[in-house]
Amino acid sequence: CHTARGGEPLAGGRALPTPFGSVFSTNLTPHATGLAGWSADDFWRALHLGQSRDGRLLVPAHPIGNTTLINRTDANALHAWLQAQPAVAAPRRTHELHWPMNTELGRQLAVAAWRVLFFRPGVYQP
Repeated sequence: CHTARGGEPLAGGRALPTPFGSVFSTNLTPHATGLAGWSADDFWRALHLGQSRDGRLLVPAHPIGNTTLINRTDANALHAWLQAQPAVAAPRRTHELHWPMNTELGRQLAVAAWRVLFFRPGVYQP
């Protein structure tokens, strides 16, 4: 999901079509245009709560219903692995979404409504 066709591994830019328009995957490499500066706590909040480092809600094209179940130990290991990958400069592509999702306010309100209806944070318990 985080590698565009013909692109650098994990550098993002892959279009994910949705009924609301296209969402573009983000750069997961340790570059300033990706996860550089993201702490293990920041990464955990993204996986577990679907929140960006600045507190914005992530668009549910990010599979938060699944990633919320990852335990903290595994999340920390994944974060460490991503931080050890080659850094790739890959500017973030702007999502191409239809109204009301084409504005930050509209997107945050729509995602908040989706979360009320469909999202329950948790951690997988075998």
